[in-house]
Amino acid sequence: ECEALCTTVGIMVAGRFRCMGNVQHLKARFGQGFTVDVKTRITKQTSEDSVAVKKLLNFFSVNFPGHEIIEKNPAKVVFRVPQAGQSVSRVFRLIEANKVDLDILEYSCSQTTLEQIFNYFASQEVQVQQA
Repeated sequence: ECEALCTTVGIMVAGRFRCMGNVQHLKARFGQGFTVDVKTRITKQTSEDSVAVKKLLNFFSVNFPGHEIIEKNPAKVVFRVPQAGQSVSRVFRLIEANKVDLDILEYSCSQTTLEQIFNYFASQEVQVQQA
């Protein structure tokens, strides 16, 4: 709701003002990259990963260095791709060009949400309190 209603957003955690700016500024400055959600065809499974998932993991290792796997199961993988040197259009272009070879049924790519940014600041506060 905040993204649709506000032109300027401020985030406070534990009574401390942490950041302020327009939504896009906060996403660019404090966002942790793009979230890429990929659903693959279920193919022959070897050990824990399907063949399609193994191809997908290799593709991301080659094309998106520094990526992180958020969730993985035999038919779906969710990645976090660093924002540095990347754009949403590049992510879409590379995935779209290799969609058939990677047995991809559907995929999405999105920026970090304001909720994820708030949770990031809140988790830092919890770590400080525990130290």
